[in-house]
Amino acid sequence: MTGTKIFIYSAILLLICHTVHAQPGGGGDPGGGQPVPIGGMEFLLGLGAALGVKKILGLRNKNKSL
Repeated sequence: MTGTKIFIYSAILLLICHTVHAQPGGGGDPGGGQPVPIGGMEFLLGLGAALGVKKILGLRNKNKSL
């Protein structure tokens, strides 16, 4: 790479980092003390964990029967 390309890539990276860091800070408590309902992502994570446990237990039972 030439020196000019390295300089341009470095300048772009510096500007991106500065822009991301310069975002305004958060306010107070966003929930206001209210409980958050279970959303779709939490539901999918729970189902994935349950499926993983089922498969592990199935493999253990299969190995015990051999």
